[in-house]
Amino acid sequence: MKIDRRFFMVAGSTGAVAGLTMPQGETKASTKMPAVDPAALLHDVERRTFNFFWQTVNKANGLIPDRWPGKSACNVSVVGFALVAWGVGAERTWITRDEARSVTLTTLKFFDSLPMGEDVSGMAGYKGFYYHYLDFNTGLRAGVSEMSSIDVALLHMGFLFSAEFFATDHADEVEIRRLAKKLVDLSEWNWLQKNGQDGLIPMNWTPETGFSAWVWRGYSEAKCMYLLAEGSETHPVEPGTWEKWQATWPNNWTLEGDMRHIGCAPLFTHQYTEMWVDFRGIQDDLMRREALDYFENSRRATYANQDYCIRNPKGWKGYAAHVWGLTACNGPAEAKATYNGKDVQFWRYAMRGPDTSIGGIDDGTIAPTAAVTSIGLTPEISIPCMVKMYEAYGGAIYGEFGFVQSFNRSFTYPFIPLTGGGRLHKRFGWVDDAIFSLEHGSMIGMIANYRAETVWKAMRTSAHLRRCLRAVKFSGGWLSLYRSSRNTEHQSAQK
Repeated sequence: MKIDRRFFMVAGSTGAVAGLTMPQGETKASTKMPAVDPAALLHDVERRTFNFFWQTVNKANGLIPDRWPGKSACNVSVVGFALVAWGVGAERTWITRDEARSVTLTTLKFFDSLPMGEDVSGMAGYKGFYYHYLDFNTGLRAGVSEMSSIDVALLHMGFLFSAEFFATDHADEVEIRRLAKKLVDLSEWNWLQKNGQDGLIPMNWTPETGFSAWVWRGYSEAKCMYLLAEGSETHPVEPGTWEKWQATWPNNWTLEGDMRHIGCAPLFTHQYTEMWVDFRGIQDDLMRREALDYFENSRRATYANQDYCIRNPKGWKGYAAHVWGLTACNGPAEAKATYNGKDVQFWRYAMRGPDTSIGGIDDGTIAPTAAVTSIGLTPEISIPCMVKMYEAYGGAIYGEFGFVQSFNRSFTYPFIPLTGGGRLHKRFGWVDDAIFSLEHGSMIGMIANYRAETVWKAMRTSAHLRRCLRAVKFSGGWLSLYRSSRNTEHQSAQK
């Protein structure tokens, strides 16, 4: 069937769903919550998600715990999403612009101060790339963490957002823009490419073992990384690297007709770059040939995720038209069990998705954040899913910071140790009790895009992002409102 691009608006209400607390232990049998107005619930989800970042950030340096509750290192990609959260909080008047500006400037100054070098300890990164995990207090390498190219790219997208959101002549905002440019320009993408197979970008590097043999090939969330690498002003990869990467995608094409798209099983691969980049109406050479754009491609992938859950080929409990969302998330345990008379495999953290897609793992675990984050792409199916999961299961899966990361209604085995953490809920199943900040970060950004195009509007004004898009031959759509010269870009229509 033809997918309608309609964007029905239910956001904008200032109402909130109050009085909810995080369930603990083996809680009440009933999981149902009262009927809720969709706009009020969306407001509440956005506010609680923002509160997570505001209440857990290290105000001395801007770092965010990778996982809550408990002590955790900081995943640098999450800082990129947190920088968006500060803008959203100011826009929604949950914090003042002064507060948002202050925590943003503190963050950028801290990253600018961190030491880089080849030493195995006492450093935060190398050649402009930070380690994947940094100590929450010192900002130095946590344990034997690797330098992760994709996570640095997501951090850079946050820097670029901050530079555009804080665009006044206030001295601190001028400094934010200066530091954002400096930090983005430091990364030596050409160094990475020279050490990757087939001219592609390696996934990681460590001072102990050097470069990973794994490179970024096949369709994934790495669109923003390859954009930044080829569009870098200071250390770009070779021209045509984007097309080299695309040449590894043939096996990712799936379905036919109006549902044909480039697929990757976990939904987050269709959300992370899409949160930052407004792909509506802009196309590279591949999309022009396919009469498609990456926005519509990700819409189709989201519908395919929902459709798989509706068909539910494995017969998991709870999957439905308004209960779906398969993505990378935590799970109950890495264990075998018998379910409906069949031997099945459950997993801890895994790249979940339709197992009919490349890399997909389906063990009955649903991530509410996956469906809600897709609101910027598919509000017509994401909002009903959000409402249904809250009304039917909110007593088990909704709490202080909104939706939990994941749940599994089919996992009801008290004799299997919960090696993935979480808890068993009577007559419901397994529920995660942790917040993974990465998923909350993409969720608040996509909600803001749905509500007011907050991230997309800011990023469209980024000359750096526009240069990156043009470097890999994007054109059309909103890009046509800007004209470029050799070294600078000028807007040819009013912003």
